[in-house]
Amino acid sequence: MVKQRCSPLLKKEEIDGLFLNPELFSKKSFHYVNSDTQTYDENRERGSIPEEAQFIKSKLNEGHTIIIKNLESISPKILSKCKSLGDNVNLHLYLVPENGESSFNYHSDDRDVLVHLVYGRKQFFIKDSKGEERSVLLEAEDELSIPKGTLHKAIPRGASCLLSFGIESSHGSNQAGL
Repeated sequence: MVKQRCSPLLKKEEIDGLFLNPELFSKKSFHYVNSDTQTYDENRERGSIPEEAQFIKSKLNEGHTIIIKNLESISPKILSKCKSLGDNVNLHLYLVPENGESSFNYHSDDRDVLVHLVYGRKQFFIKDSKGEERSVLLEAEDELSIPKGTLHKAIPRGASCLLSFGIESSHGSNQAGL
């Protein structure tokens, strides 16, 4: 059996432990992406921590992408990475099961984005200002910079975990050099 590569920023065992973290549940950090509408459930009613954990795990098992926010509040390694990127970094983890689908079609972000693949493989499609598309395949530990306003989408190639660092800058360019 081949051991899957995994980023030193977040180990697979640590990801499993996120589903047991009361701080993340109290901050309403867990969301799932509805693959039909390509939106996530930011405003849904939440149950108790055990109910919420069971609900989110069931959505993952059904093939939905899970989004987890606020990881910088519980992981010193991730907090350090955020600080190295700038003063105003918005972090999301995207967890895709083996049978999962793309989270979102082409979209652009209102800030520069640095994606860091924790494990798995993910194909990014990026359109330039002329609408021409290029493709980049990421594997564990790979990073990709996507400038603010750039159309892009990501297609998982099996189970994957991705950290998305949204980097806001007041000067048009950020400390990460995007």
